[in-house]
Amino acid sequence: MAVTYAEVRAACVERWGEPWNEGGPLPCPCAAWRPDGSDTLGIGLAGTTRLLLIAEDTTGDGAHKAWTLAGEPTADAQLTPLPAALDAADAFLRERAPAAP
Repeated sequence: MAVTYAEVRAACVERWGEPWNEGGPLPCPCAAWRPDGSDTLGIGLAGTTRLLLIAEDTTGDGAHKAWTLAGEPTADAQLTPLPAALDAADAFLRERAPAAP
């Protein structure tokens, strides 16, 4: 089940297009996506020895979910196969997306 940063990044690009930000302030490889051009919903990818996929809502309660794709999981980021993590991130974004007018 071990995946690399490059493999996960490629899967994220396939699903959400090119990242809007890459490199960022972290001391490890990282990238961020804003699916559908959202200013408040995003996907983050970061890590080297522990690779995380994070879906977040920066409005209100700042809700987020994280999945460990490689390395040691935590209580907040369970070890998850890549396809399941991508699907779960999409589901989180759909749940948090504002209703269409």
